[in-house]
Amino acid sequence: MWSHMQPHLFHNQSSLLEQMVLNKEFALEHDIPVDMGYAVAPHHSGVYPVHLQLYEAWKRVWDIRVTSTEEYPHLKPARYRRGFIHNNIMVLPRQTCGLFTHTIYYKEYPGGSKELDKSIRGGELFLTVLLNPVKQQDKVSVGAQCWGFKPSVNIR
Repeated sequence: MWSHMQPHLFHNQSSLLEQMVLNKEFALEHDIPVDMGYAVAPHHSGVYPVHLQLYEAWKRVWDIRVTSTEEYPHLKPARYRRGFIHNNIMVLPRQTCGLFTHTIYYKEYPGGSKELDKSIRGGELFLTVLLNPVKQQDKVSVGAQCWGFKPSVNIR
């Protein structure tokens, strides 16, 4: 969105629509493709719990058909997330594994290195690798992937 403001913070439908129109005009002026049919709300706000004005604005301005959320029906554990359809927009369960592009140093992992080790050795990262196919186009660097997955495959 033009202001990257969370949709649920808009007080009325017309303000939300106005911001989306400004965002679309900006994209078109700068040759940014806008006909993908997919969008993610700033901070995933308004997708779930459903903010009705967001879905209406998405349909009117962008013709959105697909989005995603980490929240339905609960944030954690990720393996229990499910999709749903609202206002003819498919909401896919967003898959995460606890590794983030902004975390580039071992000691700066949220909760510290012990939390990361716990995630690798039987926790969320381990279960994500175990229960999901691994794709090449991951956001995490190859070095971090090798380092993070090595303990998972070296089980004795």
